[in-house]
Amino acid sequence: MKKKIKIFIGFSEIANFINSYKKGFEELGYTTFSVANSRNKYYPEAQYRVVLSEIKGKNFINNGILGRVWRSLHARVSVAFVFLRALYTCQVFYYNTGGNILPFRLDYKLIKLFHKKLVVIFLGSEIRHWYLYQKEMEALGYEELFSSCIEAYKNQKFNSYYDKLERVKAAEAYADLILSQPGFGQLQSRPYMRATVGLYLPDYEFRVSERKKPLIVHAPTARGVKGTEYVIETLDLLKSEGFEFDFKLIENMPNKELIQLLSESDIVIDELNSDTIGVLSTEGMATGNAVLTSYMAELVKVPMPCPVVNTNRLNIYDNLIKLLSDLQYRIQLSNQGRTYVELHHNIENIAARDLAWIFNKRDNPEYDFVPKFNYIENIPKEILKEERTK
Repeated sequence: MKKKIKIFIGFSEIANFINSYKKGFEELGYTTFSVANSRNKYYPEAQYRVVLSEIKGKNFINNGILGRVWRSLHARVSVAFVFLRALYTCQVFYYNTGGNILPFRLDYKLIKLFHKKLVVIFLGSEIRHWYLYQKEMEALGYEELFSSCIEAYKNQKFNSYYDKLERVKAAEAYADLILSQPGFGQLQSRPYMRATVGLYLPDYEFRVSERKKPLIVHAPTARGVKGTEYVIETLDLLKSEGFEFDFKLIENMPNKELIQLLSESDIVIDELNSDTIGVLSTEGMATGNAVLTSYMAELVKVPMPCPVVNTNRLNIYDNLIKLLSDLQYRIQLSNQGRTYVELHHNIENIAARDLAWIFNKRDNPEYDFVPKFNYIENIPKEILKEERTK
């Protein structure tokens, strides 16, 4: 099967998913065709077959208006040929975060028409709507705990409700496999499988430090979402109480440098508002750190037992005291973390699992998640009106 299957992976490079899947499939012996809309500033060394933003229309005419129109048209045609080349040569298509490369989602229709396999991976903000997320947290009894996170989601400038819904509906109409999680799956109605962070483990040096004065790292991509204010407030309090540690707040650091830092650090504090275990937490475990982040193990099916210390703004103080006071406990969590990642987050195993699922699809498969709640009909009219205005 490996010799016959070529796998397309594109387009939005979020959290290095395209590059990680590329490495995973290639380690398994498959040929890949990787395409990114643009290069992600955090992963400048990542290699792709094509970067769409770097396709330039040829200047056959002058530099006036006509010339610019011609170059734009030429670039669009070139992008379409990239997809058509992939359609001719690839048997499986991975669309990271959904999206589309052709107008009117013609690419989805052609993939279906030519009996190719389509996998859509959802990762969060591209389909998460703040109001629906709020209703989900209310139903679970977590609205107060996640109130600051909900407010941060509300203020994010990432597409409208209608864009998110259209993205979900396209995936549910055409995909053979959808990977997602309940924390951002409120718009989904079709059963789906769990989206899991996959790492190419040779890229991560595992090192456990036994120093008594630990280095703590917190690397938020969005402070409000990650609960950074509570992290800083708690660490300042612990410092004033005499606890010894070093702290680095990392923002806008290329991932390669961050991974090197994680190999030298001892404790990683990730998201205090999360419902699942994210990329930084997984990378922290892979490099030998004790990791703190919040997650709802049963809701999102986090494999248990999990060495990540389940931490939110209400218990971060106590959890950090435990780690700072008990060196052996910290070392134990660090060692367990790498084993956990090897078992559950190895991208080769995840890639192989995906292919096994779509090529051995049963009539009545057992899905990880089956949506049960319909919040879509209950969105207030004033919110929808505001979304239409946007």
